[in-house]
Amino acid sequence: MHALFVYTVPILNDYSFAVGDSTKSLLFHTLYITKVLRLFLELRVMRMDTLINMCYYNLIIFNSVVFMLSLFNSFITLISNQLVNPLIRHRKSTVIISIVIVLAGYQVLKLDNSAVDKPADNIPSVELISAASNQSVSTFSAIGTIQAISEAQLKAEAGGQVTGIYTEIGKSVRAGAILAQTENDRESAVLLQAQGSYEAALAGSAQSDIGVREAENGLADAVRVVSVTSNSAYGTTFDVLNNTIDLFYSKPNSSYPGVRLTTGDTTFLRTERVSLQTTLKKWYEQQNSNVPNATLFSNLAYARGEVERVLKINDILLVALNNEKNLQNIEASVIAGQKAGLTITRSQLIAAKNSLESASSNLKSAEEGLSRAKLAGSGNDVTLSGAQLKIALGSVRSAQAAYERTLVRTPISGVVNAFYLKKGDYVNPGTDAALVANNNGLQVETAINQNDRTLLSIGDNVIINDIASGTISAIAGAVDPTTGKIAVKISIADNSGLENGTVAKITLTSTKQVNSSVIPEIKIPLAAVKLLASGPVVFSVGTDLKLIALPVELGPVTVDSIAVISGITADQQIISDARGRKAGEVVTVSTN
Repeated sequence: MHALFVYTVPILNDYSFAVGDSTKSLLFHTLYITKVLRLFLELRVMRMDTLINMCYYNLIIFNSVVFMLSLFNSFITLISNQLVNPLIRHRKSTVIISIVIVLAGYQVLKLDNSAVDKPADNIPSVELISAASNQSVSTFSAIGTIQAISEAQLKAEAGGQVTGIYTEIGKSVRAGAILAQTENDRESAVLLQAQGSYEAALAGSAQSDIGVREAENGLADAVRVVSVTSNSAYGTTFDVLNNTIDLFYSKPNSSYPGVRLTTGDTTFLRTERVSLQTTLKKWYEQQNSNVPNATLFSNLAYARGEVERVLKINDILLVALNNEKNLQNIEASVIAGQKAGLTITRSQLIAAKNSLESASSNLKSAEEGLSRAKLAGSGNDVTLSGAQLKIALGSVRSAQAAYERTLVRTPISGVVNAFYLKKGDYVNPGTDAALVANNNGLQVETAINQNDRTLLSIGDNVIINDIASGTISAIAGAVDPTTGKIAVKISIADNSGLENGTVAKITLTSTKQVNSSVIPEIKIPLAAVKLLASGPVVFSVGTDLKLIALPVELGPVTVDSIAVISGITADQQIISDARGRKAGEVVTVSTN
């Protein structure tokens, strides 16, 4: 076959002019066969079956019986003219040539007589569709991501080598559990030293000669601080409740106050507000009465509890304001102001709580100091001893904080969905450590185009991955400038078959009418568009059954269709599948 390649390429080059012209093509194939036969008869490198197959192949490439008969006649003539002299020198080849001629004639006569009526080319069939839009019933599809509602992305706070791994992927963990730790020999030693210093300070304080009078004065000061702190905390709490939190209630001082925000904690908010009407009054009465020091501790604990109750209500309202589904009828400026107000009141309540705790701690320290002074006799070291004790305690807490940074703790209970650390790895602060989530509470986050916004409403039911149902729980009120789309959250009613972190297909059949004042968007199948170097086109069929390329400007892509911004009209007839098609191509139109 190597000889076939070497000797036929020059022949093809000699007759390359024959392509595209039927008459010349006939001559080309005839001369081609003749030369090949002549060369191989001279070289004697061709097998009989190869020679016969080659002749047959070159004959059947003609689709017309008329051409084949003409080729056969021309072939006989050229063989007789060009091979007579060579065959005189190669008499043994005469038999071969005769066999070839007979077989070639047989194959020509064997062709189907109906071939005369067959077309020269296979004309492709296409299907026409209408680029219709603004339908009364439309199926909306989008792609989203399944996420856990409660999820924590944990990172390493301290750099170094990972020395301990205490969990694995798929394991359930409780809030506060240690998942891993980095090298912390130095931090552990510093903590131990600080604890020793604190214990030494305690021992020194116990042994100090503290003056009873100064201890009594310290206790009296602590009692006054308790009174001042309690009054201040009450004023702060009362002001926050009446001037900020009550804005979210209707008739807050009634027996059944209403809650203006839609939240799952509505019952709790209502019950707490009714209860505070009584408990705050009791707090006010406590702080204006003279009681023994022992009772002061219980009063401080009661006051701290009241502050914490109001702080909890404040935090619930702040969380509700951050949840978009609760804010449908509230202006953004109002929401921002309310968030700012609740953030400030939260800081005020925390400060009041801390001041009460500090007052309680100071009162306890003063009482303990008085007890030590009475045991030790007289002395002037009470202030110095207390300072040393606080310094030691501060050192302990600082060392504890440094040690805690070497530990990876989970703040929530859930399942370890991802774990990125291995024992012996070297990590930097901020390195991803683990992903913990509550996989029983899932939601889907997706984004939609502005034109699709009118098709969706909060509360609409959707199908997720064709196996689970969900409900649209939140729709952003504006387009996200970073993505150019509108964020949508979907709560999952049935988690069967869905996994956290996977991609989901969301489908919604909507019967809503598109606003007639908005230019309808034309959507066509993805297969109807062909991308050329000059840009995207679709094809229509002309009166001569030839394809006409129509340049178009494309819009957003959905799961199985694409929007056309310009280039065609809604009633334009285009072919449904442009793959492999080209402008000017003759086609037939399918009637299916």
